[in-house]
Amino acid sequence: MTGQVWLTITGTQRYPDGSEETNRSRHRAEYRRGENGTHEFRYEEDEEKGEKSRASQIGIASHRITVERDGGTELVLERGMRCVCRYGTACGELRMETETSQLVCLALGEKLHAQAVYRLMPDPDYVIECRVTIKAEPVIP
Repeated sequence: MTGQVWLTITGTQRYPDGSEETNRSRHRAEYRRGENGTHEFRYEEDEEKGEKSRASQIGIASHRITVERDGGTELVLERGMRCVCRYGTACGELRMETETSQLVCLALGEKLHAQAVYRLMPDPDYVIECRVTIKAEPVIP
């Protein structure tokens, strides 16, 4: 896989009150293989409500997924680990923790599929159960 790819990201969150939300986005991204073998994707993420887009980057390795966005967001999902992360908002950064129970990355030919199951904890008493799936496939002209 090289150059331009379609990156499809699907996330599901189950909140403490039992409600569930699923979000899906698709982006045209620039792909490169990092020196340490990490799959790296860079793309512009459209903001809601007509705001400017912002640069985003996802790194995928066999045991870790990282998400970084302009504006202060840094999410780390590492299998079997609890990680401190930050989420940028218009009012400043929020500190959160993630605890990842499952993470799988599979590269087949020109396609990549990664999935993580994790707990997002913006507060010790408020735990959101999450699942994210990331799929990458080449852009066919």
